[in-house]
Amino acid sequence: MIYQVLTEIRVKTRQGEALLTSGSMIRLDPAKASPLIESGKIKPLKSQKTLMTEARRESLLDCMIATWETISRPYFKTGYKLTSEVEKAESVIVRVQSEVLEGKAKLEDFRNACIIWAKAVRKNANET
Repeated sequence: MIYQVLTEIRVKTRQGEALLTSGSMIRLDPAKASPLIESGKIKPLKSQKTLMTEARRESLLDCMIATWETISRPYFKTGYKLTSEVEKAESVIVRVQSEVLEGKAKLEDFRNACIIWAKAVRKNANET
């Protein structure tokens, strides 16, 4: 089972002794974890969703923002018409972004959703 470290602890590993700081994750046998839980040094993680650290979440958001800005910037500079197809593509981007942050999709999926949005905008521009 996976646990989150609440206060700094030293643990023995196959490679020697390691210092775990608050917020670190550790995989332990429940019997070995019990005394650490009782002393308030660790707590069990209930779901996979909590395994993503805030730093990882921020990193993913930074990557998605950079991807979006790179793909969309030319269209915002020249302007574009908001059609139902473009709105649909934008809603897909929002959904995929949420899925990436939940670990259900990859950054590549987000990039592909942005590319589909750009194609919808280009298609609309070519029709006018």
